Amino acid sequence: WALDNLHHYHYLIFPSINSVKYFFHRFSERKKDIRELRNICLGAIGENTINELSRRLLRIDLPSPQAGIEDFFKMLQIKGVKGKRILIPGCKESKGQISDFIKKIGNEVIIVDTYRITDEKIDAQKLRKALISPEIDLVIFTSPASVRNFHSLTKGEPWEKIVRKLKIATVGSLTAKEAINAGLKPTIIPKRFTISCLISEIINKFAKITERSEESESLSQHLISP
Repeated sequence: WALDNLHHYHYLIFPSINSVKYFFHRFSERKKDIRELRNICLGAIGENTINELSRRLLRIDLPSPQAGIEDFFKMLQIKGVKGKRILIPGCKESKGQISDFIKKIGNEVIIVDTYRITDEKIDAQKLRKALISPEIDLVIFTSPASVRNFHSLTKGEPWEKIVRKLKIATVGSLTAKEAINAGLKPTIIPKRFTISCLISEIINKFAKITERSEESESLSQHLISP
């Protein structure tokens, strides 16, 4: 229904790169005309989402390079977006926070499920074996769904105690919040919520640890030298 009545909406907000891809996949399947979007303001959360829309030669009225929705919410408030009908292509799992906030500031929100997040089947035994391996220095989570999936496989003792000692990296604030709710303690959260920034942050963090370790080893050798 939403695709057939795009003229009803003032804003079309894409919360992720997947929301762009699957929206336009449906758009193409229905043989829709891109000119139907000419009177709709477009919003995008995250650099990858912005790039995906730009690749389609679409102008973005509300770009939020940070993948955290908090920055996008601030933008909506500053712009005074109120009393509007807003369409958000997304998935069932992502409805909560973004929809609640936009409604709270006085807008009508329709979220259409353009795709679904499904949990990949993981061998719990292999995962638990990996967690007690000395080769594991860091666990990386790139989405709230990955945290929930991990948590479901590591419930109960002794795994909860082991998991609490792990070094954790997350790609964004929502993923970090999900990790904290699961009893984890994220130590690496990049300022810009993209995978490339997360990787850079991890490299920098471990480079500093290695540097301190080498300095400590050098000092130790110096102290015990005859």
